[in-house]
Amino acid sequence: MTIVLCLKVHQYAKGVNSFLLAAYQILGTIAFLVLVLGLSGLAVTSDERMWRN
Repeated sequence: MTIVLCLKVHQYAKGVNSFLLAAYQILGTIAFLVLVLGLSGLAVTSDERMWRN
């Protein structure tokens, strides 16, 4: 009985682990995209300022 319980807990832990990894990767991708968009946005606004001057 305890062996089955241990296996179930182990499977559950593996599922949680892979879910956390996937969530971490998604968050990392989103953060990277936000960073890139923010930097390109800054570059565009600074370009516009240079053109105006």
